[in-house]
Formats: sequence, C-alpha cells, structure tokens
Amino acid sequence: MKKRVGIIGCGNMGTAILKAVAKSPGHQVTSYDIDKKRLKDTAKKYKIKAAKDIPDLVKKCDIIVLAVKPKDIEEVLSGARYDINTSKILISVAAGVTTASIESVVQKKIAIVRAMPNMPALIQAGISAVCRGRFASDKDLSAAKELFKNIGEVVEVEEDAMNAVTAISGSGPAYFFFLVEILIKMGRELGLKDGVAAKLAVETILGSARLLKETGESPEALRSRVTSKGGTTEAAFKIFLKNGLEEIIKNGIREGAKHVHTLKFFSGGRPGN
Repeated sequence: MKKRVGIIGCGNMGTAILKAVAKSPGHQVTSYDIDKKRLKDTAKKYKIKAAKDIPDLVKKCDIIVLAVKPKDIEEVLSGARYDINTSKILISVAAGVTTASIESVVQKKIAIVRAMPNMPALIQAGISAVCRGRFASDKDLSAAKELFKNIGEVVEVEEDAMNAVTAISGSGPAYFFFLVEILIKMGRELGLKDGVAAKLAVETILGSARLLKETGESPEALRSRVTSKGGTTEAAFKIFLKNGLEEIIKNGIREGAKHVHTLKFFSGGRPGN
C-alpha cells in the first residue's frame, strides 16, 4: 500500500521534498499552495496530484508536511484542524515553531514531528534534523525519517536542540556561500579571470568537503596539514586571528540561534518573521 503524502506549500523546500518523494517508490504525493498557478505548474511538472484546498489534502493523505512560513502556520492549521485525526502524522519544517505550539492549535493527540532540512535538499544532498512531539510514536518518527531520507541525510535530536540545528545546518549553507563569494572576489582582485576564480573557489570547496567526509579526519587536523610553518596559509591565518575572525563567526551564529527563540507562536497569535 502506497503512503499518501501531502505537502502544503510549494516554495523551495516544499518543492524539494515533493519532487524527491514523488520519485520514491511507495509514495503517492498530493500538494497544495495558495498560489493556484504555482500549484498547477508544480503538479504538472512533477506528475503529482493537486488538492483543491487544505481540508481536501488532509482528508486524502496519511502524512502531512507543513512547508509554509512560520507566520502562516496557525492559519494553515486552523483550516485543517477539523480534518486532522489521530491516524495521521503531521510534520512541520517551519523554523522556531514548536510541537507544543502546533498541538495547542490542533487540540488533538496527534503525532507531530518537527523537522529542519537545509538548502542542499534542492539537489537531494541535504541534511535534516527531526524530533518528535508528545504523541508521536517510534513508528511515526521512523516514517518521518524515511520521508526525509529522500532529500539527504537525517539525524534525530531532542526538541530543545532544534534552535542550534537551525543556526548550524539551517543557516550553514549561507555561511558557506559567503566564504565562496569572498574567495571568488579575492581571486579577481589578485588578477584571475572571473571564470577561473569561480572554478578554483568552487572546486576547492567541493574537494575539501569530500576530503573531510571521506577521510574521517577532524577539520583541525586537515587544516594543520595545509598550514605549513612560515607559509602563505599561516600568514593568512595570522591576519584572521589578529582580527578576531573566529569570534566574529561564533557571535554571528550565536545571534542566529538566539533569533530563532524570537519566533514565538501560540494559539490566538502569529509567529514572528
């Protein structure tokens, strides 16, 4: 029997999930988006079903993924709560919205799983962290893990760790892209042609990531192997350390994690932006 999966929200993450799950054997995917053109185009492109509204999707699906912005969660849930029953699994990928908050709106003892995937999910190379709500069983959590394995690796955490997950792997791709931006800019400044600077930066990052994963060595150990005493890399690191680069990055990540706490959500209110 096919698992009936419903995706509410056809933005970047919702589309990444639905297109990967649609390719996976044993899944039947239905989607819904408030933008009717986007919904129609997405359904046609990935050969999935389009629901006429949220209650229609909820009735037809066993697993419902809320892939909408935090500020829209309560409105979506309010429209779906009468059709959600205890046989269904509700999965939210909205940053900062707790399982308890969702329970307070749904007002039923249903299985809720909170997930935090990241941008590489767009090419099925992401990593997602998942945690369970009060009424989610081991079987429910396993079903959620299997779903998110379609877009990359999956780890399980306690819910109080989800803000840290958001700051590290959720925001992490942006930090990575920023470093690549700098490498390309400096390549140009040092006289490289645009295409050469970009290729050198991107391939260096890709190769370094593979080396880190495949050797199993720590980043500190690999960094020390590149940083020869008296060499160019050491000279660069002296400037990084002198200007407090490590603390700047740490403080930025701390601020990001703290900002997740400001995304308050409760029945009768709206989460922040």
